[in-house]
Amino acid sequence: MYLDDQFISASQPIPAKRKGIGAVGKYEFGPYKIISGKEGWTTTKQKSEFLSGDTKIQSKTKQSFVFTGFEADTVYANVTVSSVTQIEEHYGFLFRTLTNWSNQEITESSETYIAGFDTPYDTSAWNLILVYPVMGEIAGQIQPDQLELFHGILTNGQIQIAIRPEFRWDNGKPSTLLKPVEGYKFILDEETIAAVQVMPVNKMTVWIRSDLQNDLKLILAAGSAAMMVRSL
Repeated sequence: MYLDDQFISASQPIPAKRKGIGAVGKYEFGPYKIISGKEGWTTTKQKSEFLSGDTKIQSKTKQSFVFTGFEADTVYANVTVSSVTQIEEHYGFLFRTLTNWSNQEITESSETYIAGFDTPYDTSAWNLILVYPVMGEIAGQIQPDQLELFHGILTNGQIQIAIRPEFRWDNGKPSTLLKPVEGYKFILDEETIAAVQVMPVNKMTVWIRSDLQNDLKLILAAGSAAMMVRSL
């Protein structure tokens, strides 16, 4: 995936691989790995508007995984994936307090991916929140006119790290159906501090700036693992 030269010089690529099979993959990269994971029930709700003829379908899946890093540091992650026609009310607190987004910015046909992390370093939990068009990512691509509909953030309520998709190869050429690439950058103060490439599966890679503190490296690694779990 495409990364700027300054970030490349400040980080090292860490190849990632998946061990075993299961609903939640056990991904490993460097000292980091998912040691266990499970998937809960999927629930579906359907609501029909009798007069308008509209039908709204909402589905929700829950997952969880345990992630470890340096010196057996452990992160507990709980994931909720919702396909919705509008942002559900019980997400209101997260969106109002942890992001600068408004409901008017979110497409009505969207999917929401929320991963909550409990870490040994923070008394407050970190949350990774993604909102994106349901049909926006096909064959590893979001159409240019849909990029503004992708919203991503990793935050503990004080630090806000933006998550932005990247669909270009390292030479700057865009992804194609024959050569798809899918990756995400973690950006703080307009500087990339971490990145994860999740497609192709044989080239999964994580980058984290080497000059960051270990607690921030751990949460960025956990966020990268959550993006792998989401994508595959």
